[in-house]
Amino acid sequence: MVLAAALVLPAAALFVGAKVLKYGLGVEGPYDVLGPLTDPPKGAGDFVTAIVLVGPLIGLAIALWPVLRLRLARSEYRVEATVSVRLRGANIAIALVALGVLAVLFGHIAAENAACWFGNDTYC
Repeated sequence: MVLAAALVLPAAALFVGAKVLKYGLGVEGPYDVLGPLTDPPKGAGDFVTAIVLVGPLIGLAIALWPVLRLRLARSEYRVEATVSVRLRGANIAIALVALGVLAVLFGHIAAENAACWFGNDTYC
């Protein structure tokens, strides 16, 4: 559980917390403190990018693994799937935070690249 939270927290703090507050709401304080981590030196840049992008995905999987059960059954001409969820507050909370962070990250990627995808920008 702690590992899942530790994987989700850097993305939430670095990207969502600092960048969205600065560029979305105009609050620059958190970005000024965390800014050097969002633009790391060249060698560390790939590591930070991997933590921010992959961390929430792995954290989501770790948080949901103990609470989700998937059962597949097959008979002659059909396949039945059953999904059950055990309600554990901490797991569900971390999973919801991870989903929120992922939604903001992918929304940011889509908004930043939409002009290139739709052919409205000449240089991408």
